[in-house]
Amino acid sequence: MTLFGSANMHGIGRNEELLGRVVRNECERLVIATKFGACAALTGPFSESMAAPTMSARRARASLRRLSLEVIDLSCRHRVDPMASIEVSVGAMAELMGFGKVRDIGLSEASSGSIRRAYAVHPITALQREYSRWGRDPAPELGRGFLTGREDLKSDDFRRQAPRIQGENFSRHLRLVDHVKQRA
Repeated sequence: MTLFGSANMHGIGRNEELLGRVVRNECERLVIATKFGACAALTGPFSESMAAPTMSARRARASLRRLSLEVIDLSCRHRVDPMASIEVSVGAMAELMGFGKVRDIGLSEASSGSIRRAYAVHPITALQREYSRWGRDPAPELGRGFLTGREDLKSDDFRRQAPRIQGENFSRHLRLVDHVKQRA
């Protein structure tokens, strides 16, 4: 394995710290990727666009510190920022490349239209999309562990925002989960 990935929201930064300790002496032969931009716990309320250049730079510095790195090999937007255009987001990420803090940039869970608009601003090196039994297409609605059959998703659980888990869809999909359990 030579590619390791994390995100600032995984363990609220703790995963980056652990990854930094594990790969500290191997950084020259490894590719370290991390995502940013989807964690309210690290940023406070989403009152300031996380695509803003100052915000992107702040996230990169925090990730570099936690990872114990001088430069991030691949920095990815965790989600498309609803408060800013993809062009602004990618422009801010490209600035980080110009400052030598990031080697390449990528996007996670972006639509094909967003990817095209992003690429017009700066080449995108990597794309991350969900591909699972739950979602085998580029649809924005995500399963995110729903097949565990847990009915006790808290009201503030981000998965509750997905249309396939709202209203009647929730109970309909729980019936499908029961079917999957029987087949398994």
